[in-house]
Amino acid sequence: KKRRPRPLPEALNGSPFARASAASLGVRDVWLQHAHLHNHTRGAWCQAKPKDWRERAEASTVVLPPQSGFSHLTAARIHGLPLPWRLEKDEEDEEGDRDPADLHVITPSELTQRRRPGWLGHTGAELRELTVVDGLPVTGRVDTWIDLGSMAVGRRRELTVDDLVVAGDVLANQLIATQAAGSNRSRLGHAQRHLDPRVVDPVLSLIRARLDARIRPRLRGRTALEAALPLIRAGVKSPQETRARLMFVRAGFPEPLVNANIHVADGGGWLAEGDLVWRESRTVAEYQSEHHATRERRSYDSDRMANLRDEDWHAHEVWAEDLRPGARQHALLVRVRASLDRPL
Repeated sequence: KKRRPRPLPEALNGSPFARASAASLGVRDVWLQHAHLHNHTRGAWCQAKPKDWRERAEASTVVLPPQSGFSHLTAARIHGLPLPWRLEKDEEDEEGDRDPADLHVITPSELTQRRRPGWLGHTGAELRELTVVDGLPVTGRVDTWIDLGSMAVGRRRELTVDDLVVAGDVLANQLIATQAAGSNRSRLGHAQRHLDPRVVDPVLSLIRARLDARIRPRLRGRTALEAALPLIRAGVKSPQETRARLMFVRAGFPEPLVNANIHVADGGGWLAEGDLVWRESRTVAEYQSEHHATRERRSYDSDRMANLRDEDWHAHEVWAEDLRPGARQHALLVRVRASLDRPL
């Protein structure tokens, strides 16, 4: 007769646990192997095989060394910092390259670098702020952004300066929302506080101070981070908005305001909120994501554009295809430049 697996103690049911915890409750290794459990990584067991990176992280926490946590790409995911789609996928790489699903784990320098299947080990946890987000130990938001800089250098760089700016824009929004650098209240109102230097400057100073502290004695990715930091702007609502802004700035256009209110001339009421706004030349560029392609949304956008034209604003739609170098991008830049240069 086939023996039924011995039931586990109640304390081990429902969540991942370490082998040491099981042993302390009198559970022998042989019981674990016959209890229909999943051995996630050495010393870590769970009721079923993890389905995604978050469940793998949860299962790994039970064997993390003290004063350690998740870092780099894993920390960016935990904090909600956007990553390029190629790094967001959660599957094996067919070409045998580094698997984006691998967990980045950072430990104190005094410990040997952790090497486990499915882990990418880093050292230097003592140089970073460690916090807990949704039960997962992780490097702080600003330290996480700085660590991403190390992935924007080298022959096989996985991030670009633009990727760092995209993540930095979201980081600035998060720091403002959490009042991480003073008050987030502004005379411009809650929705426009990202345009208030008294709100934004302390946040950028906080990022700069942390970067300066990490530069000594040496910081991998320093050049990429130094290039990205001055380009960070608060208030951006999507990664593609950031990429559109960078496209215009690098084409030599004046810096647009981000998600700024547009009012009717002569002290009239509110007209619209524009993604990228050049007020002096009455020009606005609107990034149109996929949800703008539905019939209802197109109808709303058409009415909105008509209202802007009625008030002598030039409104330009920007689609994902416009962000790729080529004839279409060139045509868009020519149209927007003509709007900026027109006499008023």
